[in-house]
Amino acid sequence: MTGTGPSDDQIHDQIRAAIVERRLAPGTRLREQQLSDIYAASRRQVRRVLERLAYAGLVEIAPNRGASVAQPSPKYARDLFEARKAIETAVARAALDACDDDGIAMLRAHLALEARAAEAGDRQEALVLSGGFHRRLASLADNAILAKFLNEVVSRESLIIQLYERPSDSGCSSTDHSRIVDALERKDWGDLRTRILDHIDAIRAQVDLDTPPARTGALETVLGLGPRHD
Repeated sequence: MTGTGPSDDQIHDQIRAAIVERRLAPGTRLREQQLSDIYAASRRQVRRVLERLAYAGLVEIAPNRGASVAQPSPKYARDLFEARKAIETAVARAALDACDDDGIAMLRAHLALEARAAEAGDRQEALVLSGGFHRRLASLADNAILAKFLNEVVSRESLIIQLYERPSDSGCSSTDHSRIVDALERKDWGDLRTRILDHIDAIRAQVDLDTPPARTGALETVLGLGPRHD
């Protein structure tokens, strides 16, 4: 980074991407001085960014301890999955009403990227694209409020999955995504609603909310890689 240094938004977006894409584990300490050194930014600037991330539910700031990547409780996780059902069902209903051939083509193109990542065995890219599918579906709903809520829920869900995921599971199913697009293209609300709810239940089944593993992350290693793009 050159010139006057990175902006708040640039630092925010890189740290947020590292959290949402599961490169920074829940519980990872986010020390102001360490982040200041990584980004050649002032501690005041870093503090502003951490406060934004805390407001978004991705970071926790504790008195006398500082900031760390959020660690959602099991109850929070259960509540979030239920909230996602309500939000994503509303998104799907709005998308069904507003979607046209161009929208379907956009989703099909995204499915092709998911399939390519799966064939290549690129789990990290597959995770990024998985969240991207739901954001693209929300973009078709043409409702900025619903899209914002869904984006926040999907982002926070990434923490839950990383913290509680069963070792044998591999993330959001591209097959489920394909079936959702099929129902959307047919304008079949009954099937679309069922596919959405089943899909969220399948994600919920991937996590064990009773025995969270202990995981850590290294800031220099993760953030030194730079941001990835959806």
